[in-house]
Amino acid sequence: MSDFPDKTNEMSITPLAKILATGQISHAYLLIGDDVIVLPQAFWFARGLNCEARKTNLEQIGPCESCSSCRKALHGNHSAIHHITAANGKQYISIEQIRAMQQQAYLSHLEGAYQVFLLSARQLRKESANSLLKVLEEPPAQTVFLLYAQKDLDILPTVLSRCQIIRLQEKSVLVRKELLAKASQWLGDFPQLSKDRLLSWGEKWDKDRQGVREFLLAALQCCHSKILKMTKENPSEQVVALIQPWLESAAVLEEVVEALDKNVNQRLLLDVMVLKLKKLLG
Repeated sequence: MSDFPDKTNEMSITPLAKILATGQISHAYLLIGDDVIVLPQAFWFARGLNCEARKTNLEQIGPCESCSSCRKALHGNHSAIHHITAANGKQYISIEQIRAMQQQAYLSHLEGAYQVFLLSARQLRKESANSLLKVLEEPPAQTVFLLYAQKDLDILPTVLSRCQIIRLQEKSVLVRKELLAKASQWLGDFPQLSKDRLLSWGEKWDKDRQGVREFLLAALQCCHSKILKMTKENPSEQVVALIQPWLESAAVLEEVVEALDKNVNQRLLLDVMVLKLKKLLG
């Protein structure tokens, strides 16, 4: 099946890599660009901030991906790296979540050089964004907030003014095309692949929670594109039957992406997912 592109090499020339190289770390950044590009870079930056190898190797820019801190982050269980998203199937991050994050931010963290909080700016309503202002105005030491959005309008000006803005959209075009192509091929492979081969896919991705999340977001976009194309090209009386497997596949992918943001057994999650997709697309 298609492999996910090597993100480590991609990160070596990004603005975030330059920040790690200089060591001049701000307390808040707003990353502008598509999620499939921004999120891998944000988590890469978070790993780099806490990488144990970087403490002794001054020439190393990014995370080593093999020290204890990097391995925990790759598995999604680093106690100093937090991804705040809307909870319980809701559309927006609640004020209660922001307040809990603020309390966590002011607590002493037991591992890692920095405590890092990633937040989707699109999921911040006015009330929760205003609640976020307090901690941005009086940030705790060794704490970094990474907000991400597709455009500046996704965030209140008062919050925007307190962040260092980094635009990643320009680089995303080529990488995104490659990612979408691999995801499209992956979906097209399902009818030909055996159950054992499909289950081996989950094993391959078991140690890369963020990587598989972004790959599945690309696959979800491919499903939506497939549905749109079928709707335009086929008579209305045939469309429902044709798009139904893709609608259900998209629903499966959406559920898995949401579950990856929670404390769910990733390997089991992926194994169940590929079997469901095999039934729908195979």
